[in-house]
Amino acid sequence: MINNRLRFAFFIALQIATALASVMTFLDWRKNPSGLFQGDGGTHWGVVAETWWSWFWPSAIVVGIAALVILLLRRGR
Repeated sequence: MINNRLRFAFFIALQIATALASVMTFLDWRKNPSGLFQGDGGTHWGVVAETWWSWFWPSAIVVGIAALVILLLRRGR
């Protein structure tokens, strides 16, 4: 039972973190502050990937912990 809850919390965390990282990276890429994401040669994909990862990992950790806590608290009901 708890194993299924852990898997579900992990799945939810990955989905939310992926969506959040993708949206925020797209918004930064589109705004292109100081020409960081795009230049004369096109998109700087290394910067885009670094930005995506910098949004993904913290989001996955925070959302994963929150999802796990919520699922464990609901277990007591």
